[in-house]
Amino acid sequence: MSNEENRQPALEPRSRRMSAEAVSEMLRRGQAVTDDVRERAFHLAARGQMPARVYRPTYPRAIGAVITTGAQPDLRHPFYAEVLEGIKERAVASRYDLLFFSGHVPGDFIEEFSYVARCRRHNVEGLIITGFSRADPELQHLLAEQIPTMAIDLDLIGARAGYVMSNNIEAVVTVVQYLHALGYTRIAHISGVPTSRPGADRILGYRTGLEHEQLPFRKEYLVEGDYCEPTGYAGMERLLALSQRPEAVFCASDIMALGAIRAAHVAGLRVPDDIAVVGFDGDSFTAIMEPALTTVRQDKPGLGAAACEALMRIIDEAASEPPVVILPTELLVRESCGAALRASQNG
Repeated sequence: MSNEENRQPALEPRSRRMSAEAVSEMLRRGQAVTDDVRERAFHLAARGQMPARVYRPTYPRAIGAVITTGAQPDLRHPFYAEVLEGIKERAVASRYDLLFFSGHVPGDFIEEFSYVARCRRHNVEGLIITGFSRADPELQHLLAEQIPTMAIDLDLIGARAGYVMSNNIEAVVTVVQYLHALGYTRIAHISGVPTSRPGADRILGYRTGLEHEQLPFRKEYLVEGDYCEPTGYAGMERLLALSQRPEAVFCASDIMALGAIRAAHVAGLRVPDDIAVVGFDGDSFTAIMEPALTTVRQDKPGLGAAACEALMRIIDEAASEPPVVILPTELLVRESCGAALRASQNG
């Protein structure tokens, strides 16, 4: 055998060798590499030395989620935690990766750090957003660039954008009607953020319910809150300081209702004997409170799951109209509204 026949192909140094998988990944992502490495990658691809199943791999598709609430807590708030859990479960079931984007400073829009840029940088196909202010410039940027987007609790509408929320107006009308049926006529409301869609809708539901029951609207009975406990406490203090305090108080979140009940106790009042309280959200802790809290249960994991399902539809059906999803709610009657107390007084 000749020396030529005995000669073995020289092995490329390990530092310069690239697996087909690595080459495929590099080509797919367009990641930053040196010119010589990029040239060898394309050379391998052109020579057909990369199996088709490697050159065109199937990677888990990715969607993103953003919660931005400014100075307010987000993941520590039961609402956002449960919504995010619903998003995650639906994404996992559909074999999507879920990338959780960090928030941003409201009003501090920098295009290279925008959510559009982040989606493209991380190969994210679409975004689920919640907690955004309507004035946030990120919203218009997402709409203009037609990034598939589903908003939760914000009526975002665009060529590739839709939203999901609970039926807040109907839910609060039901609360007012129920309280009036128990015999309460002085019903107050500690609202959420009035500029948010849920806050505005729950105020509208409150006023619509009063009108439906032919009860007067008293502006001093409408106190602004922000869905967090301190404003529930402060709101109840303000209502209790009125010359004619309300008989029942509806709070736009269970966390605020917790603060309102604490303020009533500090003032020496008993709930529901002296004042009734109703919340909104259906948080798990409400069933073990003392007294147990009457509340409107909204399907928070369902909001997340519905947003995720709708987003995948927008991604895969670019020509279809983006979905708008409204989920029903349920009134959970417990001790804090005084239903049992009123029944015994009228029996």
